[in-house]
Amino acid sequence: MSQTTEATELPGALLRERYRLLARQIPTLYLIVVVCTLPVIGLILTRGGGVSMAAAPAVMVAIVVARMIHWRRARVDAMSVETMRREMARTGVIGPAIGFVHASVCIAGGLSLDIDAKAITLVTVWMCTIACSFCLSTLPRTAYAVVFASGAPLCATFLYMGDPLLMLAGGLVVALACLVIFVIKQHHDALAENILTRALAEQRHELASRRTEEVVRLANSDDLTRLPNRRSFMTALAERAQRPSGRFAVALLDLDGFKPINDVYGHGAGDAVLIEIGRRLEALMAGRGLAARFGGDEFCLLIEGDEDQALAVARLARAAIGEPCALSADVAVRVDCCVGVAAHDGRTSGADLMERADATLYWCKNGGRGAVALHSALHHDLTARRAGSSRAA
Repeated sequence: MSQTTEATELPGALLRERYRLLARQIPTLYLIVVVCTLPVIGLILTRGGGVSMAAAPAVMVAIVVARMIHWRRARVDAMSVETMRREMARTGVIGPAIGFVHASVCIAGGLSLDIDAKAITLVTVWMCTIACSFCLSTLPRTAYAVVFASGAPLCATFLYMGDPLLMLAGGLVVALACLVIFVIKQHHDALAENILTRALAEQRHELASRRTEEVVRLANSDDLTRLPNRRSFMTALAERAQRPSGRFAVALLDLDGFKPINDVYGHGAGDAVLIEIGRRLEALMAGRGLAARFGGDEFCLLIEGDEDQALAVARLARAAIGEPCALSADVAVRVDCCVGVAAHDGRTSGADLMERADATLYWCKNGGRGAVALHSALHHDLTARRAGSSRAA
């Protein structure tokens, strides 16, 4: 199988983790190549090989340093998975090519030297090959290719020299190459299993978190309008009442003329009207507070600001609700609402504030459609009488 297909077969999580490891290891790989090549250049220059023989290894060092700088500048976190695939596929080609060229030029330069220098050159090439192959263990096929690409010139040199002992050394190189490949495969398999296990655990955790978030959302939002429900609104109101900063108010809205829509056009049409009203109130309250649906045709607003600001928002809410709601291309309906507003005085609890708004709404509905009123002493007395009637009942 070709080196370029290795990256394309990887699942996203495994590929990303492999690339992170590779980005840390590749600069080390190139540093190893530089460290192993410089002594060979030194031997060529000091043992009579000449500048011309040292030129090729020197050019090799320059290429390797350029590649090392490229990988040091890589920004892994900013890369897409596709970019990582391309870089890894490119490494699958460049790695073995550099391994073959490096081994060839170093061996070619060392062949003209004395026997001791030759031995040092061959050992250095093989040590470099082993070290580099382990640096590429996250891409096992690339690592195998590096072993073969670098080991082939080495074994060919042993055979070319014709000495039985050197031929035996070539056989040892082949045996060691097989052992290195086996160790790299074992390391990679363990790494892949660890990465996939961790990725699976993260996916399960993410799925559990999403399910928890969905359960919380369903528990605190209205199924139809997606606005916060009564429970969520009362929690927000209680928290707001405990914060001393700034004035705020609540407004209860009860729709007028909604029941006939259900009777004439059906509950589907009624639901469409409620959804549209919820959308309008949510848009109106953006930056002003919170809109919620209490159930049926009743909505509630938590309004940031003083009494005048609360009344102004309540009137805007009534105007928004009064706009036509299109049920189809040629059918539109209108509803109105009454709004009871109660401003927080710095001492009232959230529950008491809701009672005041409810009493004010009750007073508004008795006065006719479309009324908007702020809680006053009159409404306070009405609240007290309603509470007394409830206790007596």
